[in-house]
Amino acid sequence: MEYPAYLYFWLYSFLPRENLHLWIKALNAIFIAAAAAPAYLIAKRFMTGTAALLFACFVIAMPIASFVRYVMPEPMYFFGFWFALWVIWRALDWSPFAAVIAGGVVFGLLALVKPHAVALAVALSLFLALRQLNLRGVLAAIVQFGLFLLVHAGVGYLLTGHPVWSLSSGSYAGTMQTRVDVLAALINMAGHSAALATLLGPLVIVPVVVWWRDRSGAMGQFSLLAICLLLAMLAMTVYFSQGVYQIAPATERITRLHGRYYLYAFPLFLLIGAVALYRNPAAPISAKMWPMAFLIASPLCGAAILLFYEVGPVDFPDLALWGGRYLLPVSIAFIGLQAGLAIYGWFYASARRLVAISCAVFVLFALATTCAFVLAAPLTLARKPFDAAFLNAPPTSQLGQLIGRSDGVVIGRESKADELARALFYLKSLSQGRFAPSHDRFDDTNLSDGIKWALVLPGVKYLGTQRVVTEGEFAVVWRDAR
Repeated sequence: MEYPAYLYFWLYSFLPRENLHLWIKALNAIFIAAAAAPAYLIAKRFMTGTAALLFACFVIAMPIASFVRYVMPEPMYFFGFWFALWVIWRALDWSPFAAVIAGGVVFGLLALVKPHAVALAVALSLFLALRQLNLRGVLAAIVQFGLFLLVHAGVGYLLTGHPVWSLSSGSYAGTMQTRVDVLAALINMAGHSAALATLLGPLVIVPVVVWWRDRSGAMGQFSLLAICLLLAMLAMTVYFSQGVYQIAPATERITRLHGRYYLYAFPLFLLIGAVALYRNPAAPISAKMWPMAFLIASPLCGAAILLFYEVGPVDFPDLALWGGRYLLPVSIAFIGLQAGLAIYGWFYASARRLVAISCAVFVLFALATTCAFVLAAPLTLARKPFDAAFLNAPPTSQLGQLIGRSDGVVIGRESKADELARALFYLKSLSQGRFAPSHDRFDDTNLSDGIKWALVLPGVKYLGTQRVVTEGEFAVVWRDAR
């Protein structure tokens, strides 16, 4: 059960070990900056070149840009998301069949960067089915998802030597084996709904209205795709959250919001709202009731998140200013701003102006959050003791001897899934990654044939009989002569 990010590990394994942090950040920055190109090409189809350029600059200046500092696949996934959207939308110009092929290929590849891309494949299948509402649309949806699985398995075979059919191996396997905790899912869903209302306000409803009014037009179709993407990613996030909550309720609290799994779709709602305002001199929503309701809900939902939910710079960068007691004045200030705008909108603004206000507030809050990230921390990855153990390991040390090898396994704690991913990254290999079976302990029966060594991460205890060499908080189990 390897950690399922094979394409990510494979590409980043080519980075030089010398000054590895610098190379990580450089490649991360390239991926984030490169996303501006497909974002521009998508926006250019609906607005002027200048407006599209401003939109593309905003996309790469969003809080997700802070992930340039982290050893995580998000920057690569971020670029893949926008590139995939552009490829699919361009393919639709030729034929729905071309979009089916394009979607299956790009999302199959993207799932080898982050398995969460399965939600994107589901979203595209849903879009293809709803787009035509006939047997042809249903067949297109089925073929697209089937091709997604084939590409995922085929490229996985090229990278690992065996076809990768599972979309939930390694750290995600446990979440797929649990029953659905309905109450936990509802609590988590309420938090994410509040997050959407807080960040997007009336922009949440605009794509629905645009699609309903122009179902056959390009903007209507794009709105439908945006809706499908957000709903599928949101459903995947809630399912994942309730699953890990059942596995480790002490550390994976159900009130913890993993917004980074779906925040990629937020700029699409801004784009649709801006285009609706730009193209249509009349209000994009003729009735004031719905945008006003969401504008009023924004400060209330923001207060609910502040009181009852957990957000942070990694889990939900767009809402990072809502987390931590030291940021309480900032959170209250933004809630106050939203409340003031709601009062203004109630008495003075039209429905069209309400949408314009929500666009401005979304951009303002996103850029303010990104600026806060830049000011709060230098553009260097924090060298925690865990990371430093790998980065500073001499070639002759226990950890140094494992770098580049793919004949072993790394075993970590389920409550510290990020450590498992970082260890595999620093080893620059496609070694297996597993969680300790139970109570953070394992023995020789948990080591399959062909495994030459096992790296035991801090907090895990080995109870077997093989030779063990400790190095700091790490331990290496050697099964055969090196």
